Amino acid sequence: MPWARTGRLARLPSRMQPAVFTGRSLHSGMERSENKTDYISLALPEGEISMTTIFSSDVRCAVCGQESHVSQIGSTNSFGSPDLDTRPPEMKRSTIWAWVSCCPGCGYCASDLAEDVGELNAIVHSPDYQARLKDERCPAKANEFLCQALIAKHLGRLQDAVWATLHATWICDDSAEHAQQAIECRKAALALLLEAERAGDPMFDEPAGSGAMRVDLLRRSGDFPAARAAVDSMIVGADESIIRSILVFQKHLIETGDAAAHLVSEAVDFVEKKGKRQ
Repeated sequence: MPWARTGRLARLPSRMQPAVFTGRSLHSGMERSENKTDYISLALPEGEISMTTIFSSDVRCAVCGQESHVSQIGSTNSFGSPDLDTRPPEMKRSTIWAWVSCCPGCGYCASDLAEDVGELNAIVHSPDYQARLKDERCPAKANEFLCQALIAKHLGRLQDAVWATLHATWICDDSAEHAQQAIECRKAALALLLEAERAGDPMFDEPAGSGAMRVDLLRRSGDFPAARAAVDSMIVGADESIIRSILVFQKHLIETGDAAAHLVSEAVDFVEKKGKRQ
């Protein structure tokens, strides 16, 4: 359940050689030191320590064959409530910069540059792809995610294309100067989400989940009339309690003209308080 509260350690397989980075935030940038495993620690309320580990790896690009040095996630965790659009809480939230890598030789963008997924030379070297990769209007990491989405769509993996575009949106969200680009990314994600549904490759197994995402993409894009129509069409038939709570909260946000990010926990609290007042 992508909207559930989390409190777990996620371990990701890799072929990585250990290296170390230290810094205040995984997302804001890190400094490298030598011959150690990198970790970012988090003191939990109970006094326990949790951490994210980052490893360095030399990989050979599956498209052009060039080797490059990339950073990958060894393990991470999520503690707390995700956003309404499923963006995870810390510490996983701040590892987003390591979710996609870009080959310095050809510009191939993927979560694993070494994975051979088929012939991609034509799309990676296409004018549209290269223009997307070098678009100075967006943060570089957002462009990498958007290029990853182009490749996923080319391969017919529409669900993956939606997620990659959503990840680009989150990168833009973190920079006030890229607010308009975040809106554009959300509109692109919505178009892909609808295309994926029509192709039988929905973003979530539960139709209500895709519907809730559709409402949030519309609201965060500022399209309140369309968001209101979407939430009204779904809220009556929503059986899943957490999805229903999200839709009820979304309706409140839409009615108040709120296009900001909010947590799933806010939706749950809002519905609980609303129930006590009735």
